[in-house]
Amino acid sequence: MGSTTAAHPVQPRRWRRRILLALVMLVPLLALWLGLGLRSAANAVQAEASAAQTSIEKAKAQLVAGDVVAAKASAQRAQVQVADASAAADVLPVTVVGLLPMVGAAVDDLTHLISAAGDLAAASSELVDVYAAATGNAGGATIFSQGKADFEVMAGAGTSVDKALHLASRARDTLGAVQGTLPGTGSMAAARDKALAQVNPLVDQLTTVQTVLAGLPDAMGRTAPKNYLVVTLNPAELFGGGGAALSAAVLRFTDGRMSLPIQGSVSTKLFPKNPTVPWDHISSFPYYKERQAAAFAWSNLHPDFAVTAQEMQRAWVANGQKQVDGVIALDPIALAAVLRTVGPVQTAEYGKVTGDNLVRKLLVDAYGDFSANQDARHDLNDSLMTSVFSRLSGGDGAFGVAKALASTSGGEHFRIHLNDPTLQRAVDGAGLSGRLPAADQGDAIAVFSQNQNSSKVDIFQKRDISHDVVLAADGSAKVTTTATFTYDVPAKARTSTDRIGYLTRWSYNWYYAYLPVGAQLVSYESPRGDRADAPADPNVYDDLNGWRLVRVGRWTAAGASTAVTLVYTFPAGTFLRSGELVYRLRTVSQAMVHDPQLAVTVTAPATATVRSSMPSEWTVSDGRTRWGGLLSSGSDTSMTFS
Repeated sequence: MGSTTAAHPVQPRRWRRRILLALVMLVPLLALWLGLGLRSAANAVQAEASAAQTSIEKAKAQLVAGDVVAAKASAQRAQVQVADASAAADVLPVTVVGLLPMVGAAVDDLTHLISAAGDLAAASSELVDVYAAATGNAGGATIFSQGKADFEVMAGAGTSVDKALHLASRARDTLGAVQGTLPGTGSMAAARDKALAQVNPLVDQLTTVQTVLAGLPDAMGRTAPKNYLVVTLNPAELFGGGGAALSAAVLRFTDGRMSLPIQGSVSTKLFPKNPTVPWDHISSFPYYKERQAAAFAWSNLHPDFAVTAQEMQRAWVANGQKQVDGVIALDPIALAAVLRTVGPVQTAEYGKVTGDNLVRKLLVDAYGDFSANQDARHDLNDSLMTSVFSRLSGGDGAFGVAKALASTSGGEHFRIHLNDPTLQRAVDGAGLSGRLPAADQGDAIAVFSQNQNSSKVDIFQKRDISHDVVLAADGSAKVTTTATFTYDVPAKARTSTDRIGYLTRWSYNWYYAYLPVGAQLVSYESPRGDRADAPADPNVYDDLNGWRLVRVGRWTAAGASTAVTLVYTFPAGTFLRSGELVYRLRTVSQAMVHDPQLAVTVTAPATATVRSSMPSEWTVSDGRTRWGGLLSSGSDTSMTFS
């Protein structure tokens, strides 16, 4: 009995050892189960998420192609695939890991990414509905058709935009909660950053669209008629604001219905022989003197369209017309883009006019064919514009027309200024305002030519700009900009030896450039040319909004080139941000037939390395960072050096 009593304490210790041994053996098995479960879930989630992203991209491509039905199906498929990804993550191993301290943050990141993907897929579906309402490609009613707005459809599109904006904003906030800091979660951080790069501009764009749709009924005359001055400008006679006006029209909206009560050639029908009248100018010398009399055709000298549009409205009223609610400016490049969308027009004088031959017929052939009778040329231009506006006033395919026009805005071929400040903010957000960039936002390129001898050789002007920046460690910089203007005039177009007039083979232009706020002018130089009346030294002027400009006048023969070089400096600290060098460049173009070419070179101190850049196409060699391409308005280029 004593031996039995002595054995009792041994039994609990033995079971404890067995339980401990079992637990020790189960831990790796549990870890293996969790690891295999997580890997399986991660693979499934990645596969479904990738499929969802492919479906969303496919929906975008189908919208571009105009297949709304297929785009809707792709957007809905993306939602299903996101739901499948969520189901793949809703398994026991993932749940268990989510309960663990520290590592549970990885599961939270995964949940956030799936949730954001779901919101983006749902937003894509809403946007397909908006596109369908704008284009009518799904067979339903459209926002604008047969020259009349449908305000009910417009309201429905606004509701869809509101939903899409809510979803996109929520996705942005959810993505912001993704940490991606634990070992092995770098792919989640990368996915977050990639998604944010798409979501942030989407939120901005949807905010703009929301503003537009909210203000569109009043802008289209639902409560009272609205009148907009539509001006067709001539890039063959370069002004900062786009060139002399060929024709003008008043676009009227009455309870959503569009009409053109006034339309015609500026110099023959609307304001015969271009009378000069005084008005209160917004811009000052060298563009205008105070209360200087000028023709309506010369009311767009200033390159900032926010200024030019107001000058044009004042000139319009000074010539006896009624006040309008805004100005829409386009040129033959924009009209050509429209014709590529709506199809050609047939005219008695020009024959079949297409998007491919409009510029040549309007700006080259007309001057040669009717050189002895400019009134006849104006009548022909009026006839052509009447045909084009007649196609537009029909209202069908309005979305395609708007898209075609917007595609030319980077070259300043299409610009809008509305007197309603809320709608104008939306225009600004859409990049259609034609404004000069803010003068105090770093470096800027703003180079222009302004025709002075009535020649039409500017249509052949080719412009190459090199912009060389040398940054110092203290945040100062020296900038050298060289603009080369080449007049590549065909021999058959060189029909006159006179220096003044439409048919001359010579160009005389003011070449002027803007200086950013805070920049100190070093020099602005150009060869004198062959005439003593070309000033040797540049003139410097104060302009609006803190800008200063320098200009110089030069003669250039057909086939020859003129180069101007601008040198300026920025003081220490200009490009320093939290101990890093951050260089920012804003650009603005001028409406030209041949898009200007730009090459930028940034040289940083030898000890600095590039940490980030936008656009990503910068190349680094020999200690210099280079980027080149078309010069377009509204581009924002930046580099950060560590």
